[in-house]
Amino acid sequence: TLTAIGEAKLRQLNMSDPSRLEAIREQLDATSGLPARDAKLLLASESGFDKRLRGAASSRDDVILLTVEDILSAVRRARVR
Repeated sequence: TLTAIGEAKLRQLNMSDPSRLEAIREQLDATSGLPARDAKLLLASESGFDKRLRGAASSRDDVILLTVEDILSAVRRARVR
């Protein structure tokens, strides 16, 4: 089972970004032999997320928005263990 599909960009992300990942998820689910239908969509951005994307992500459990600080905090926590 594929658990996540994601990408990181320097630019501000918008609604086209999860749409692109949804298409990839659908294609993988249909052709790869790996169940991907429930894979989370991870979007990381140095420049943030536009208002529409933030609103859409807040009402969806399959879209996760990550800032640079989110990623660095996770790395710091992993080092402490």
